Order: sequence, then structure tokens, then C-alpha cells
Amino acid sequence: MSKMVEGAADTLAADMAALRDEIARLSAAAGELLQERTQAGGRRVAAAVGNAGDRIAGAAADVQDRAKELHGDVAAGIARHPFAALLIVLGVGVALGMMRRGHR
Repeated sequence: MSKMVEGAADTLAADMAALRDEIARLSAAAGELLQERTQAGGRRVAAAVGNAGDRIAGAAADVQDRAKELHGDVAAGIARHPFAALLIVLGVGVALGMMRRGHR
């Protein structure tokens, strides 16, 4: 009977060693999978940030273009109607002066 116990013990030890090896392989595979998923997520985030940056840069360029157009329109309006522009500036100055005087 001791030979049966020894055989069972040997079999159990071999099974435990195989189980440890399998667990080690599964842990390594899970680590690789986690690393791949993390890298893929990082690439997606980087792409989204890059796209957002491109959209912001495009919007800023559009605003700058519109401001240049508006400046040109205002300059042209002043050139066409200089007296009216002078009266508008005078009116704005008087209004600002009255508001400032009221705060003292």
C-alpha cells in the first residue's frame, strides 16, 4: 500500500507542477492582453486628442479670417462714410464718459 501512496503522491506532485506551469502561462497571457488593450486605448485617446486639436486649430483659423474680413468691412465703411464714423465714435465716447462719471 505504501507504493500506492507513493505513486499517488508522485502523481499529485506532477499534477501540481503542471498546474503551476499552466497558471504561469495564463498570467503571462493575461498580462500581454492587458498591455495590448492599454496600448490600443492609448492610441485611440491620442488620435481623439489630435483630432480635437485639428478642429480647434481650424476653428481658430476661421475666426481669424472672419476678424480680418470684419476689419476690412469696417475700414471700407469708414472710408465711404467718414463723417458718420466720426459721429458714431463721438457718441460712444460721450456715452462712456457719462457712465464713468456716474460711478464716481
